[in-house]
Amino acid sequence: METYPTYITRYRHTAGLLGIFGGMFGLHNFYLGNRDRAMTQVMITVLGSLCLGIGPIVTFIWGLVEGIQILSGEITMDAENHLLIAD
Repeated sequence: METYPTYITRYRHTAGLLGIFGGMFGLHNFYLGNRDRAMTQVMITVLGSLCLGIGPIVTFIWGLVEGIQILSGEITMDAENHLLIAD
């Protein structure tokens, strides 16, 4: 009996909205499987808020830009190189 790899369907609109509204915490990158990038965003947000308060501003803009790129179709793949499904 063969086992086939499982794949989680990921939706473009969900990833885009997570990027726009939760990009500061890397929610869209967690959703897309980019855990290293997501953890980087979380660490910049947390540590940056302790030092000068600029970290959350940077990660908010970063998440907003990636969210818009996902919704506009510039980012079309998840971390496993599968196409994002249009809702």
